[in-house]
Amino acid sequence: MGSVGAIVLTAFLWAILHIQYSIYGIATILVMGVIFGIVRLKTGSLWSSMIMHAFWNFGATLVMALYSSGVIE
Repeated sequence: MGSVGAIVLTAFLWAILHIQYSIYGIATILVMGVIFGIVRLKTGSLWSSMIMHAFWNFGATLVMALYSSGVIE
């Protein structure tokens, strides 16, 4: 399968586990999973992907907080 196959398969399975989201959300998770996997492969470090994931989650949390407070619509 190789590294690329493992990245795609893992990202696909992780996206499928998020079935509660819309198709757009699942597709976004799939794409981000592939990106995180490529970053891990290229840097040789899990830290790079972990930091990117933390920033992604922070951004998503910030948008939801602003949306729920009425700052953005």
